[in-house]
Amino acid sequence: MKPVAISWRRLLLLDSLRFYLGMYSRVVLVADRGFGRASLFQWLLKTRIGFVVRVSKRVWVYGGGIDGCLGGLRLRAGEVRWLAGVEYHKRWRVKVNLVVKYRSSGDHLYLATNLKDCREVLRSYQYRMWVEEGLRDWKGWFELDRMRLSSSDRVERVLVLVVVCYLFTLLVGSWAELNPGWVLLVSEVRWGWKLLSSFRLGLALLRRLRLSELSKIIASRIVWEEV
Repeated sequence: MKPVAISWRRLLLLDSLRFYLGMYSRVVLVADRGFGRASLFQWLLKTRIGFVVRVSKRVWVYGGGIDGCLGGLRLRAGEVRWLAGVEYHKRWRVKVNLVVKYRSSGDHLYLATNLKDCREVLRSYQYRMWVEEGLRDWKGWFELDRMRLSSSDRVERVLVLVVVCYLFTLLVGSWAELNPGWVLLVSEVRWGWKLLSSFRLGLALLRRLRLSELSKIIASRIVWEEV
């Protein structure tokens, strides 16, 4: 992933968000590898903004038993390692905490942070992935990136309709996850679906079955469970 251009204007916008949102809750910036820049970490530390940013395995770190590329760290299957106060980047040497999580695919997770709790760091990044997955659903499956409406009123009506459709599809998918037999009906082996979210599962079922049939099945199941 290419580095993201971090302009002072964007940093000032982030600082303004911290000011307004900070009145109600703590602000934590969660980002992917494109934001893994030492200069950004230095600024976030200076302004006391919390952050959890995925970084490249090729970055240089010193501390926690490492003196070289982060990817050189050996991990056991299932291991999660917490490295406190390591120096990030050979020239900038910004002190951060690192969470390293083993992945069977070999694409291990490296997270730079100024938070103090390893579980909170992993939970925050998992939440970012969940949000990104939802945005991908909205842009890809509803094709919102192709929407060309000039009137704000029309856009508002379309978005309301999309939200209703999304929630209904999500409800169907969430119900199906509790009933494994329905997942097998639209499994990847049989229909070529790569089901990564409750939404995609619900969409696959809606495409596979008639809406009237699915509604009756869900309704009867709910009545049976209540009885």
